[in-house]
Amino acid sequence: MFSVETYAPLDTPKQIAPDVWIVDGPVIGFQYAGLKLPFPTRMTIIRLNSGKLFVHSPIRLNETLRAKVDALGEVSYLIASNTIHYAGVPDWQKAYPDAKAFCAPGVIKRAKSVGISVDFDAELADTPEPEWANEI
Repeated sequence: MFSVETYAPLDTPKQIAPDVWIVDGPVIGFQYAGLKLPFPTRMTIIRLNSGKLFVHSPIRLNETLRAKVDALGEVSYLIASNTIHYAGVPDWQKAYPDAKAFCAPGVIKRAKSVGISVDFDAELADTPEPEWANEI
């Protein structure tokens, strides 16, 4: 098995620009071409002008991370950006039931194929959603 270092501290928003944070999570196992590879996780949080939070590629959620994210603003948008960055979405949906969840094409099919139950409000397209179109 390969070894991968993480970027401490984990489960802590690290501000990289005004209203933009990254959060490093745990290393997970990732199956590719018959190999199980270590895969570090990271998400991005953007605070929109409305104060609402756009959470890109949500990592696993725990109480420590939730408290830190809540201090940044209202989680309103959960984004599964591709077919490997969606597994954390269900836990975030439970914690933030009013947040809208969006996914890239192919995510729903992929999640079903590996037994992950997740629902999305809409599939992302080439045109940005009105909620963030003027900012992202």
